[in-house]
This record gives sequence, C-alpha cells and structure tokens, in this order.
Amino acid sequence: GHRMVPAQWTGPLGNRCTNEGGVCGTTRLLKNVMGMWLVQGVRKSLAAAGHDLDYATLAEQAAAVPAFRSLIDPNAARFLASTDMAADVQAACRESGQPVPETAGELARCTLDSLALKYREVLRGIEELTGQRVEVLHVVGGGSKNTLLNQLTADVLGIPVVAGPVEATGLGNLLYQARPARDLDGLRQLRDLVRRTHTLETTQPRPVELDEPLARFAAIAEDNAV
Repeated sequence: GHRMVPAQWTGPLGNRCTNEGGVCGTTRLLKNVMGMWLVQGVRKSLAAAGHDLDYATLAEQAAAVPAFRSLIDPNAARFLASTDMAADVQAACRESGQPVPETAGELARCTLDSLALKYREVLRGIEELTGQRVEVLHVVGGGSKNTLLNQLTADVLGIPVVAGPVEATGLGNLLYQARPARDLDGLRQLRDLVRRTHTLETTQPRPVELDEPLARFAAIAEDNAV
C-alpha cells in the first residue's frame, strides 16, 4: 500500500507537501518547486537586454562560475510571476548581502545552485516524513536535459541522478491508453517497458563542501515561500 500523509504538512524549512491521485490506484506525495521557470526567466531577461543565449551556452557559462557564489530561495513568492527574473534575482541577492550576479553565467549559476539546494531541502523533508531513504533521484521531462543541473543535484544530494525520458508526460499518457492492447496490467510493467525502450543518463555525485552553502541557504529561506 501507499502511505497517505496529511493533505497539507509543514516539515523542516516549510516543506509543504500534499497528496495527488495517480494511475493504477496510486497516491503520489507531491511537493512543488519552482524549477526551470527560474532559468527560463533569466534567459528571457537576458534576451530582452540583447543577449539572446541558448540553454547550452547559458549552462556552459554557468559552469565556469564558482559554486554557491550567490543563492536565492527558488520558491520565494517574488519569482512566481516575475516579469524580469534577472532583476528579481539580483534584488534578492542584494537584499541578503550576497554578491550580486551580473553576467549571464553568474545569473544562471545562481538559479541552478539554488535549485539543487532546494531539491536537497525538499528531499530531506520527504525522507523524514516517510521514514524512507531515497537512494536514486529520477529527473524526467524537459528539465532532465539540463546536464549541469543534474550534476549539481547529484553533488548536493550525494546520490546518483537518473535523467529521462524527456517526453515523460506524453509517454505516460500513451502507455496508459495502450495498456489493453499491450496486455500491460500494472505500473511495474509500464515502467519496465520505458526502461527497455529509452536511454536514461545516470550522473554520479562528486565530493562537495556544503556546510557554508547550506547555512547560508537556510538563512535566506523566505517565510512567504510558496
């Protein structure tokens, strides 16, 4: 059976979780994180300023920036409907007394480092809630193509990150509708079919010093985070 949790639960650092119905009678424990919206917003801001960079170039420039130079709370309300993500990221860093990211690489690295730390915060809260240790993290959908974020996430969590499939939503819908024709009865069979037919990329963690970044990240967590 699947463990049910309260409809809304507040754990360490305000990790509000909820339940969501899933296929085959399952219940999924859900916690929303802002995610790639931050990176998309930064790219849009840069393009408006005359620096239209693709995601690969943005990631390459971010990789050259020192780790954890500047951090934000990805779930802060100010980023939810931002019309100028770069300016809002800069303002958040300025207000928290951190170096203000100016270049495209610094802006992108700030968002990616912060997302990786947020994933760690949320995962630790879920582990505490369920009493289970997560040993591998699966990243699916379009965000799984961001290899730098996958590496940073693996580093921060200290566990392997498995990326793919990219078209997870469409694939899931297709397979669920095809169950009768393919004689696929359960979730295990559906997942096994995906593993056999799609190439998944595994990223192994690298050693990283986290004491100072984690303390700084906890200090900037906003009470009004969504």
